[in-house]
Amino acid sequence: MPMEWDRYPENWKVRSLGLKTRANWTCQTCGRVCRRVGESLTDFAARIGQPLAAIDKPGQYVLTVSPLDHDPENPDARLAVLCSVCHRQYDNRFMAKLSRQKRERRGQLTLANCPIQPIPLSGRQLSLLPELAAPYPISN
Repeated sequence: MPMEWDRYPENWKVRSLGLKTRANWTCQTCGRVCRRVGESLTDFAARIGQPLAAIDKPGQYVLTVSPLDHDPENPDARLAVLCSVCHRQYDNRFMAKLSRQKRERRGQLTLANCPIQPIPLSGRQLSLLPELAAPYPISN
């Protein structure tokens, strides 16, 4: 899910860079060493002692800072330094909720605050739609 930069504090890039540096550019979950900002793939391979050909998926070596409670506006947010793989695995558990919250922030109504309530269908209304009514007994 793309970042919504307007939800993050102005100093987020500086703050996250400090956390990554303090973590020695290493994922706190799996221990993967990741690339530094501006570091070439060749320099990264040399730093971790691997041949360049062994790094077949460079995107897996991106270090991120994740607000674990998904509330970057909170100045006291719990933060974790995670590689892109671990960050995605962590966020996947919350993806449906995060997508719904994002739609609501952008103005989509929820059923709870929708001004129009659904109308329950009676048997007579269902009989007008035989393809929908087939599995249901129709009583008038």
